[in-house]
Amino acid sequence: MVRVSKTFQELRELVRIVSIAGPQEGLTLSLKTIAKSQSPYARLFRALHENPGLNEGSSFRDIFPVEAEAGPAAQLQQISEQRSDGRNRKVKSRLKTRLLNTLFVLNLADAGYSVYSQTLYSVNRTVFLCRVLRVFGARELSVPFGRSGLSKAMIIEEWSCALEFLSILRIDAARRGASKAHRVYAAQAEHCHRLREAEEAAEICVENLQIAFVKSGGEKPAHATEAVAGAEIVGRLSEQFPSFKLSFLALRLRALASQLRMDYLATVKLCDDALELLKQYPIFSNHARIGEYALMGLISSIQGHNHEAVSRYIELCEKH
Repeated sequence: MVRVSKTFQELRELVRIVSIAGPQEGLTLSLKTIAKSQSPYARLFRALHENPGLNEGSSFRDIFPVEAEAGPAAQLQQISEQRSDGRNRKVKSRLKTRLLNTLFVLNLADAGYSVYSQTLYSVNRTVFLCRVLRVFGARELSVPFGRSGLSKAMIIEEWSCALEFLSILRIDAARRGASKAHRVYAAQAEHCHRLREAEEAAEICVENLQIAFVKSGGEKPAHATEAVAGAEIVGRLSEQFPSFKLSFLALRLRALASQLRMDYLATVKLCDDALELLKQYPIFSNHARIGEYALMGLISSIQGHNHEAVSRYIELCEKH
């Protein structure tokens, strides 16, 4: 009997799924195609891209110039407006559908996104892919994707995604009677549950502080006590469950507390610690995270008259 490769088996399953529910036409956007196409939705895309502040009425007047018709002016205007409304709704709907579908095939690498953002996007897309495969009864096909997705999710500490992948792998191990693998996946899932709960508790501490800021109309020195209390809770969690995200949240709360107390020397030190943590975990390093602490460090070093730190943070802010 001729042996069938794994890839060919997967192709059979994918063809089965797509032949049942595949789209009759392309429903995503290609930037090369949209640049040349004269279709109304492509022209609307280009108009919004070139001028994000463009108002709706003028954008459609450019795409569909009004043609003069014979007849009573008021009646013609009403007919024209009715036609335009229906046509414009259709164009907006088509463009929105294609834009939403295109979100699943974005090219973050060429767009210059960080490795962290690319990995996060890949992990979440794989979660969706595995769910779709399960919906169409292709659970076995989702296993290799679950395995590759799990390793990426663990690296970037996306515990909720990791739990989805572990569920796929655990069920597959049970189906195969692989008791050892099942125990390993079950133990990993329990560990991810604890980490996710700890991270959620830390996030709630930050959110409670944000609520206090909103209710009082801004950040005030009186909030320093709450920030310190939150930092202590998150600090204990980060010691109990060592991870980048918990450590980073703890530093954020400590830095915020020192800012509220106007202890600028301590704030600069905490900004230095946060930037050092990003060096230890380069996968999490991006412009947003570095920029947050570069700006905080610059403001605090200016307030504290720390000229050496000011020069250092100005250079960092210019880079990010």
